[in-house]
Amino acid sequence: MCNPAKINLKDLTVDYGGSIKSIAICLADNPSLEPAKKTLIDSLKRSNYVVVPARGFFENQWKDSVAIFNIPLFTLMHYCGLFKRALFVYSEMKDGKMINSFYVRTHESNDVYCLSETSDEFIDEFGFADDDGNFTAIGRNFQYSIKFDDVVNFNEKVIENYNSYRQRFTRTLKEEIEFIMTRGGMAPFVRKAWLYEGIKPHRLKN
Repeated sequence: MCNPAKINLKDLTVDYGGSIKSIAICLADNPSLEPAKKTLIDSLKRSNYVVVPARGFFENQWKDSVAIFNIPLFTLMHYCGLFKRALFVYSEMKDGKMINSFYVRTHESNDVYCLSETSDEFIDEFGFADDDGNFTAIGRNFQYSIKFDDVVNFNEKVIENYNSYRQRFTRTLKEEIEFIMTRGGMAPFVRKAWLYEGIKPHRLKN
């Protein structure tokens, strides 16, 4: 972990020449689905998303969580609803600020989520940062932290892959990230595989 004061996510986002457009945080404990017995993490990896360990404090208790890079909000809602995740935080760079939005599930049977809180500031009403100092983002109703090495590793490896396989891409890196986040079908799926090839996060529980 690292002190949030040292984190500059702007330099790692597509708006600033990097490769990260969004970071999603959701719970890691996954009930299996019959008959396939798939888990949330398994399904995300099969769709070529990069998933890294995270630590979250939601609804007054600590929870082992996961962070997913560059997943569209509507896709995240689908996965969280499918695997019955009660809540998540979606952090997205907009107009030079990282907007942290906290969503809570409103229906038990589907993927309908309600926006509970949005903030573009590091809020610490309860003194968590004073106690630990290892948070990536703090809101009024949520706190989460990610190993910054995982964030930097993702960014650097995506840029490396893009430059190494430049002949495969027809767009700038920023345009490719936008493409895989806004389009469906095989082309975005394949481009995710190319861009995210060889990324190895810290150990992740499944």
